[in-house]
Amino acid sequence: MNNNPRYAVEKLAWMRDHQIWPNGLRYLWTDAYGVILLVSLFDEFRKKSYLDQAERVVANVDQVLGRSRGIRIGEAPDRDGQYFHYLTMWLHALEVLGRHIPEYRRKGVDLVRQIHEPFLVRGEGVIWKMQEDLSAPYPGFGFGALDAFGGYVAYNMLDRMWFANGYYCREPEMSQTKFAFTNYGVSIGLQAVAERSDHVQRIHKFFETYRSGDEYDDAAITHVMACNAHFPGKLLISDAYSPTRTRGGD
Repeated sequence: MNNNPRYAVEKLAWMRDHQIWPNGLRYLWTDAYGVILLVSLFDEFRKKSYLDQAERVVANVDQVLGRSRGIRIGEAPDRDGQYFHYLTMWLHALEVLGRHIPEYRRKGVDLVRQIHEPFLVRGEGVIWKMQEDLSAPYPGFGFGALDAFGGYVAYNMLDRMWFANGYYCREPEMSQTKFAFTNYGVSIGLQAVAERSDHVQRIHKFFETYRSGDEYDDAAITHVMACNAHFPGKLLISDAYSPTRTRGGD
């Protein structure tokens, strides 16, 4: 993998000096990638100024391109209307910034609520480009090829509930709410599809010592689910409906 953050720092300074970005005309696709770049530089150098710059870009996009529903494609006169794939890229940028400043994830969820129904044609697909006020499809444009998939990925990233110290929260807006029995259920599900063994182990470790301080500490559901998570047994493997098995045995 090519990893040259110094190149990005120098290029960013050059762009700023030449009024190209982030101090040029707003364009949602470019701004989405730019916000992700700034967060990446923060992660690399731990300089808060990069997060501050990312927040300024988001604020400027809201001011210049933001509409009552959704976000215009760009500031230039010929960049009117709204593209769904630009909006989903912007959702991704908000989610990345939200990893450090949670309010931006909530901002992304609010944007989803604005754009989802206007772009979606149920049972058929997602419109590629809409009028600027989202009142109708843009003339001459139909369904996007990968827009529905891109939206699915972006929506799910905003809906993140995993916390690295070892638990899934109750729901995205309740990040500090931890239920042992529901996490053990997640563990069983992950084991069933042979995914994220690291999450499984962290869940088990976290909830082995975690105490909620309420009735769930001694509730049967907590401890039976714990046993099943550590020993899924027939929850994962069952021959009860195998086509080769006869009712009376062999």
